[in-house]
Amino acid sequence: MADRWEIDKILMTPFSGKKEERLEYFRRVLLAIGCHSSDGSEKNMEIIYEAMLEETIKLTQPDHGRTLANTLKRILSRMNSKK
Repeated sequence: MADRWEIDKILMTPFSGKKEERLEYFRRVLLAIGCHSSDGSEKNMEIIYEAMLEETIKLTQPDHGRTLANTLKRILSRMNSKK
């Protein structure tokens, strides 16, 4: 988030590091977030996982980052199978 924000706005600053740093950030995010409740609230995380997957695919070459992309695909597949 940017240093200043209004109550109804969250300003984001673009990531300016190396792609390896971004992928490592995503790996840490996957370890830190989740919603594994049986009430279906995991669905709230779908948009985050989709955005991370889209960016991971854009950042990676054929082999680099494949594990992260596959992990995100498995999470989304599992979520969609519960629909």
